[in-house]
This record gives sequence, structure tokens and C-alpha cells, in this order.
Amino acid sequence: MEMDNIDYSKPQFTNLERLQQENNLFKRGINPTIDIQEYNQQFLKFVSDNHEITDEEQAWYLQFLATVNYQFSTQKSFEFQLQAYNLNKKLLLPPVNQQSKLIEGPIRQQRLKNISITLAQFDTFEKLRNYTDDVINNLQFGVKKDDFETAVDDLGKLLGFVTDRPDEYQKKGPDHVWAIDKGKYFAIEDKSEVSTTRNEIYKSETGQMNNSQAWMNENYKNTEIHYFMVIPVKYLQSGAGFANPVLIIRKQGLKKLENH
Repeated sequence: MEMDNIDYSKPQFTNLERLQQENNLFKRGINPTIDIQEYNQQFLKFVSDNHEITDEEQAWYLQFLATVNYQFSTQKSFEFQLQAYNLNKKLLLPPVNQQSKLIEGPIRQQRLKNISITLAQFDTFEKLRNYTDDVINNLQFGVKKDDFETAVDDLGKLLGFVTDRPDEYQKKGPDHVWAIDKGKYFAIEDKSEVSTTRNEIYKSETGQMNNSQAWMNENYKNTEIHYFMVIPVKYLQSGAGFANPVLIIRKQGLKKLENH
């Protein structure tokens, strides 16, 4: 039998040393009397020395370090948490004042280059086709919010635009900003989970769009901005309204993407 050929004299866990170091650091982290500066140095050295650690894992380690530091210095804790967040936007954004990072629209030649860079990620046409099919399949009403928003962002990149997701990454602003040309932007709010049988756009939803418009006006001054809401309903609830014109993209609008 194949199991009879296993050499049990050899270590079965190649990362055993790393696990031991990790466990020791975690145990020390709950000690309120540790030398926090020395601890931080050793912890960061452990992370940097283990080259196989992914960005996602590194973010998790930094978040743990932020938790340990909180009892000694909230400022230091926030710094580590911000580093963690920058590596993995799914983690907690610390309560620090950050200037919004703005994107700039590509000139025509740069847009073509952006498209080429995106296409170059796929070494066969079949892989590219599967990728684009996945994007289109997720651009449907009823798709989960995270999958839909990822698809919208991927679509922008396929079209060669510079894209951002302010609400996801900064917890403020619209779901999407597409820089489509020099000084020209699309701001998009997604409502993929809204029922197709609903009759009205709620006041809370127009309010969210109005807040996004205010954010865009503050951060993208003196630019041309076009606003879109992806939602399967057309009419506004009584008392609801947009501060600026908004183009509503409904089921037929999404269908046009699939046909093209």
C-alpha cells in the first residue's frame, strides 16, 4: 500500500517552526506588562522574515498587532490598523482622518494601454472568455451585492477606465467612480438586490445618491460628472428626489451590456 511507503521519521509539517513562533507571539500579546516596543519589533520581524506570508495574511497579523497596541497607544494601534486596511480593504478602517485618494481619467492612448494590460493577464482566449462571461453573469439583478459591485468594477477595467470603489475602500462616497477621460467621471450607485417587483425608488436611496453627489462635488471639483443608479425600478417615492440628474439603469440597460 502507498501509506506503507511514508517515511514518518521526516517532519510532516514544514511550517512547524513558523507556527511555534506565531503561537509564542500570540501568547505574549495578551500580557499587559510586555515591553511593547520590543514586542512590535519582534512581531514585525517575524512577518517580514516569512516570505511566504501573503498580503491577506500580513493584514491579519497587523490587525492583531493593532489590537495588542491599543492598551499602550491608541495612535500606534490606529497606525497598524491602517496598514492592515491598506493591504486588505475587508478589514476595519480605523477612525483616522484620511484625505480621499482621487483618480485621474486616462487620455485616449492610456485607455488603450489599460485595456492591453487587462487582456495580457489571460494567456488564452478561452480564459478571457470565461472571465468576461463571469463578469456579465454577475451583472444581473438578484446577484449578491459584493459580487455585483466586483463585476461593475471589473467591467470598468475591461473598458480601459481608471476605477475606484470609494464606499468599499474609504467607507464614504459612491459605490463606483470611473475616470473615463481627462476631467470626466461616472459615479455609480448599485442596487442589485432590490426586488424587481418593487414599484418605487425609496427616499433613503435617493438620499444615499445625494450624499454621494455631495462627496463627488467636494472631491472632484471643476470636473464633469455623470451620475448613474443601477436599480430595477423607475419611479420615485413621494418626497424622494435627486440633487443632480441621475440616469437609471434598469434590466434592459444591463441586458444591453450582455448583448455587446
